[in-house]
Amino acid sequence: NPYATRIGYRLDETTGERARAHVQRRATLSPGCRVPRLRGHAFLLDVRSRNSRNLDVKSPPQRSRLTRTASVESPAVRFAATVASTVDPSGKKIGVWHSTDNATRPLSFTPTTAYLTRVLLRSVHMGLLDGKKGLILNIANGRSIATHIADNCVKQGAKCGFGFLPMDNIEKSQRRVKKAMEEFGFPDEWLHPCDVGSDESMDKFFAAAKEQFGTIDFIVHCLAFANRDYLKTESGVFASTPREVFKQALDISAYSLIALTRGALPLMPNGGSVIALTYLGSEKVVPGYNVMGVAKAALESTARYLAYDLGGRKIRVNTISAGPLRTLSAMAVGGIDEMFDHVAKKAPLKRNIDGDEVGKTAVYLLSDLSSGVTGENIYVDSGFNTVGI
Repeated sequence: NPYATRIGYRLDETTGERARAHVQRRATLSPGCRVPRLRGHAFLLDVRSRNSRNLDVKSPPQRSRLTRTASVESPAVRFAATVASTVDPSGKKIGVWHSTDNATRPLSFTPTTAYLTRVLLRSVHMGLLDGKKGLILNIANGRSIATHIADNCVKQGAKCGFGFLPMDNIEKSQRRVKKAMEEFGFPDEWLHPCDVGSDESMDKFFAAAKEQFGTIDFIVHCLAFANRDYLKTESGVFASTPREVFKQALDISAYSLIALTRGALPLMPNGGSVIALTYLGSEKVVPGYNVMGVAKAALESTARYLAYDLGGRKIRVNTISAGPLRTLSAMAVGGIDEMFDHVAKKAPLKRNIDGDEVGKTAVYLLSDLSSGVTGENIYVDSGFNTVGI
């Protein structure tokens, strides 16, 4: 095939495998991109095009390899040279490209090579969480905010483990979570049941996590529960909240942050980051949010006290106040549809948020970009919290 070029550069085995999986998931987006192959520590990518027009060149490129005789006129070679001279984390050029007269040539992009470069640079060496490991609890399905956070963490290079609530039918619960993991492209990550209402369940979870990961760098708390019978907009519902309903809401939604952080401490000897999800109903009255608003207020206060308590151990604790999203738990709140309409009308951005935006903010708080941030609550709600009326 005169239009085929093999591009090779050295990667460690873990990074290479992640890049291979990433490109494989997106190979259908570009007819010029074949699934990479791993041979030892060499990451090999075949870039093929059916005709020269696809590569935006005037003449067919020559077959090229990592040699001095490589054709610098080949867009695939220009792409490889750019990658080879850009993404090595040590700062060393893995391959320096020359023409036959040993003169370096300037490099340029075509649409095809620019696309492939974006894919590989995003997958290989530009992850904000490269080398970090963490636990995310709990994933319920593909609409969970936890799933969006996990998706962004994995994209940024993190190795993640996940918890899920073992319902009456644990196999069914696991299948639902596995389906979400497959949809988002990380089907083989570690998964273990965890009921934060049970100390025994949490002990088993962290024992298994320690065996799997050894140490971790972060933990993400995406947990909340309240009896939906008391999440209604009708007058008098909040005042009728029974003691057990109140206790359960605060136990699952707020105390669990203390319990999970305590369980994670032995796995975080070098410090790390803890984040939890909250909502504006913790500080403002949102009709129908009721006892959950009280629980979220307790959660935010818990995060601040944990931040103070654990700061000396280099562990940061923050919360993200996300705007309303159509998650499984959110749909149990009375008046949720009115919330969506109201936010879209009143928020400065004139729209609701999506889960991916929460996921990107989570990456910031879990990465070294936020190394000086702790005890804070960051809003991701299109600015709705800033509006007075």
